[in-house]
Amino acid sequence: MDAKRDYVTIEDLVDNEWNFQFLYNPLSQQKPYFTTNLELVLPSMGRMQFVLHQGGQLIQVESYPALVVSRTENWGFTLKNNYVKFETIEKKNPRVKTKEEQEKEEKERQRTYTHILISYLLNLYDDGDDAEDNTQTDYDGEEDLQNDQQEQIDSDEDYENGDDEDQYESYEQLQ
Repeated sequence: MDAKRDYVTIEDLVDNEWNFQFLYNPLSQQKPYFTTNLELVLPSMGRMQFVLHQGGQLIQVESYPALVVSRTENWGFTLKNNYVKFETIEKKNPRVKTKEEQEKEEKERQRTYTHILISYLLNLYDDGDDAEDNTQTDYDGEEDLQNDQQEQIDSDEDYENGDDEDQYESYEQLQ
């Protein structure tokens, strides 16, 4: 499992945010970053070259003592030697959802969309007499929905009065 992996890759170094401090001066915290060009950038020290050794279990930065890689409880990394410590900023557990969880979420999404569509259609074809009694799902675009409903009511009235031939053709196509 990835949480137990005790080595880093270039992607791990580049994709994470890091905290840095000198062990004997805890107030010396900085925000370094690693680049894909195998550079470590420390605000107080500039750009330095690094190399991964032993399959990513050690990191050699310039001529400084090698950093030993270990994992934190929150799936992050610690890079440490006798003088400095780098630690990833807390990372959420990227647990992959099971197929059942994914299916459940998809069904819930479909149910929500279906509910919104049914509410919209019911309100669209409502005769307007008891409009204040209807409760409607609150969502973005409610004003647009009301405008669309009014346009549909006006359009239906035109159809009933025979004022809109285009509406008649569109209505017949829908059936």
